[in-house]
Amino acid sequence: MSTEKEAIGAVPDGVAASVRLQLEFTCELGSIHYAIVAVRAWCDLTEIASGVAWKIELAVAEVLSNIAVHGYRQQPGQPITIVWHKERDRLRIEIRDRGEPMALPPGADFPDSAEERGRGWPIIRACMDRIGYRVEDGINVLTLERDLPAA
Repeated sequence: MSTEKEAIGAVPDGVAASVRLQLEFTCELGSIHYAIVAVRAWCDLTEIASGVAWKIELAVAEVLSNIAVHGYRQQPGQPITIVWHKERDRLRIEIRDRGEPMALPPGADFPDSAEERGRGWPIIRACMDRIGYRVEDGINVLTLERDLPAA
């Protein structure tokens, strides 16, 4: 008798697992919400520990918010793509958009407590192990990486 995990295609123990998923959506609040829900579901389906999954979800939510507000200046209908690459011990998420490019990826320091903005990047950096950024043919590519604990 197969278990629910086997029914949805889980990789058996001892088999090298590599998962690549892609989600394309537009820059609207509802779509961003569903993308964040999808990221959490991908964490659950690929058996990422909940103590790590919430950090991944938070980092992606912050990035998507920054794209909507700063990259696309809250213009709806603009494309965003999330590409998920999971291996047994590492997760790499690429988030692509065509918004305004960043001059430099912001630092890891939290702003003064009186400041109303500027906490997103320190949160992203605290949640992920490595962050990369590049522009390819007018497409912003932000890479978030997280080392995963052994199961």
